[in-house]
Amino acid sequence: MNAFRPCDGIYLGDGEWLSWDDFGDLDPDEPQRARLPVLEWEDALTTRFPKSEASVIRQFVRLTRAAREYLDQTGRHLNIYGALGELYGAMSWGICLHRKPNAQGSDGSLDGSFVEIKTLGPRSKSEKVKVKLSAHFSKLLLVKIDGGLHDELGGFRMTGRLIDRKALTGATRGMAGIKWSRACEIGSPPPKP
Repeated sequence: MNAFRPCDGIYLGDGEWLSWDDFGDLDPDEPQRARLPVLEWEDALTTRFPKSEASVIRQFVRLTRAAREYLDQTGRHLNIYGALGELYGAMSWGICLHRKPNAQGSDGSLDGSFVEIKTLGPRSKSEKVKVKLSAHFSKLLLVKIDGGLHDELGGFRMTGRLIDRKALTGATRGMAGIKWSRACEIGSPPPKP
């Protein structure tokens, strides 16, 4: 059994110690000796995205920060907004993304329903998306990435609306379009954690 040694840190019981080096400021871009701020940061993220694992959330944060920094430094966009929208949908709503990223007809499933995910990125010239009605989906998730706003994670501010397919249009074939403002009226916002 380990003896209590206050100079080493805090004894948590069951042989576990929390070293004094585990306290400190968090800089997610630098290797961390201080573990407590990292744990607090991960806890806040898993509370915000309870339907996702911490490792997926960390990768999402890294991708959004990289895209944000690249845009800020070069004025150009990385071509990853669609993938970010899909990850955001998986983390916020619990959508199970298909293993094949190019699966025809939908991007994932939620509670037995197929979901198509469309993303309005910062460089989108229109606030409207179009979906093929021949695709196999019963719900549409429209994700908006705001390029002008930073979120608390250091990346882009994102939000989304989940819409039933039958609310899109009365048409049965071809394309259906929906504007972001209309999606906000008829769609469901992200679930509260």
